[in-house]
Amino acid sequence: DFRGYNLDNGDIVVTPGNVRFRDEADNLNNTITNWPAIARAVNLHAIAAPVLEFSFTRVRGTSASAANTSALRLDYSFTSPTTTNSVVGSDTNWTSLASVTADGGVRTQVGGTIGNSNVLFGGNLSNGAVNLSEGASGVCINSSGTYTCRIQLPTAATAATNRFSHYVKFRLRANSNLGTGTSEIREINLKKVEIKSRQAPTSGTVGNARYLNWCEYSSSFPVTASFTGGFHCLGPSIDIRAVNASGRSSNRLYLDTTDAAISFYYNRVEDTRGISATIPAAGAITGQAGPVILLSNGASVANVICTRSNPGTNAPTENCTSLVAENVFNPVGEYDRFNIFGRDTAPGNNCREFGVANRPCMQIVSIGADSSSSSVGGRARIAGAWIYMPWGLVGFRVNACGTAIPAMSIAELNTDDSWNYGGRIWTRSLYACGQNHFRVPPSSSASLSALAGAPSSADINYVGWTGQDWVARASSGRTIGSLN
Repeated sequence: DFRGYNLDNGDIVVTPGNVRFRDEADNLNNTITNWPAIARAVNLHAIAAPVLEFSFTRVRGTSASAANTSALRLDYSFTSPTTTNSVVGSDTNWTSLASVTADGGVRTQVGGTIGNSNVLFGGNLSNGAVNLSEGASGVCINSSGTYTCRIQLPTAATAATNRFSHYVKFRLRANSNLGTGTSEIREINLKKVEIKSRQAPTSGTVGNARYLNWCEYSSSFPVTASFTGGFHCLGPSIDIRAVNASGRSSNRLYLDTTDAAISFYYNRVEDTRGISATIPAAGAITGQAGPVILLSNGASVANVICTRSNPGTNAPTENCTSLVAENVFNPVGEYDRFNIFGRDTAPGNNCREFGVANRPCMQIVSIGADSSSSSVGGRARIAGAWIYMPWGLVGFRVNACGTAIPAMSIAELNTDDSWNYGGRIWTRSLYACGQNHFRVPPSSSASLSALAGAPSSADINYVGWTGQDWVARASSGRTIGSLN
């Protein structure tokens, strides 16, 4: 990532939004490994039909032949079983995917030349790369002198034989001697390099990266006081409501955290879903037009655990319905059994916040719960949870929030076992509809750094905060310590 870093001299000039290849001292000659290059390792795991898209401009000589002078070469490496960190200035362990000319001609394999490309390849040549460039007959598309090329990566880049968790190192290198001759290229400016996905196997269209699996399991992360490992999931859009009006047990989302944590991540910069509190029409894509998680009209969620002996050999319990107990929780700053992580910045502007216009937008989550001992299908509630949404509106629709989930008697509500949420919540706004009873764990901490909000994940930067926890035991409870 070259944004914010400057390198203003030499054969590679780096400025925000641009990487320039040139031969400043006119001494690179025809030694291929001397030509300037950049490389980066990326994780392609679970990305569907990955496509590398890159854009460049160039200054070339005036000769007609300069149009066909090779400009850039795209290579990749994940040399199994040794290393994925091949030397950038060497051709050892690199496989060529494609080469493009000054005017956007593309070659992806022997005999696959498009646009009169006289490209140069290394010793290894991939026959699996596919040219998806959108110019005439497949050349890189030219928009006001900026050429955009798209190369679908070979299956080997994401195959199971790639033992490096699908980390692949890519290299873009100048592919001819840079100079001032009439048939030479004087300089090349890389403008953009992105990973995208081919949208359909039968078409050449590409778009934002799509994922084959929206959850990945790690046996080594998170490491907590009570367990290690868990499922890490791109935050799903969930819409469950009135599946069966006569029986609430069918309107239930079960989260089985017997063996490890389940974490939903809504913290990507591009994730702007769920900023409207308006409930979309049934069948619409929730998360775009409404809350990113919507459990309403009697729908509820239950966090369950069914402990078994010898989990390494004994299969999990099918249809587990045993709720996680309220005394199950981890220290502050650690993952818990069920986690939701939101953005640290507002996902948009000019939204309505509790009827007030022109407010920053929030990521909206609406959670249903049923704490009644007489509930159809048993209670549905969450414990061992951590909801961290600094720009979130977390709502609870529980008993007596309308008529979908019947009210508990006052006598039952006043018992210790009437809770609907057990865990910690850090959110901009909290909306509690119905007979809410939260059980907030004590602020025990594995270390002082955890209490200070120090990062415990490479994917999450916690907003630092000091102050008193908020504990509500009645409807008159108030917030102590606000993000505002």
